[in-house]
Amino acid sequence: MSTKSVSKINQLLTSQPLGTVMQSFWLNEQGYSSELQKRYKESQWLETIGSGAMKRTHDIVTYEGGIYALQKQSGSTIHPGGNTALSLLGLSHYLEFAPKNVVIFGDEKEKLPLWFRNYNWGTKIDYYKTSFLPADLGLTEKELKYFSIKISNAPRTLM
Repeated sequence: MSTKSVSKINQLLTSQPLGTVMQSFWLNEQGYSSELQKRYKESQWLETIGSGAMKRTHDIVTYEGGIYALQKQSGSTIHPGGNTALSLLGLSHYLEFAPKNVVIFGDEKEKLPLWFRNYNWGTKIDYYKTSFLPADLGLTEKELKYFSIKISNAPRTLM
């Protein structure tokens, strides 16, 4: 492996938070060609989690890391809402039972990518398309361990 490719993979791995997904099209936009991505997978720096998406090898990604990729790399409005957002906000003690499914919402024109739908996140994902509220109204930034994502705020979850 050349010094240039080592420094390029180091740059990628230090620029992306742990626990997040990297989408192939986004990597291309950042200067990581499809051939280079293939080399990183062959060298076991990255592994595919579905068509068009990958993660660091041995990294554990959760649905939040997938949401991060959708929001930060695709500019998507897809976000956790409902009981899931209340739980992330620390307000789940107001719920009778802990949420069994992860609830996410997106604009009625947005489609959840196949890699997101097919990946085993360890929980059932319920995705709802809606145009009831403007996409950017009532969202708050939620800091997680290594990154942050936008989620519905408490008033929005009640609507």
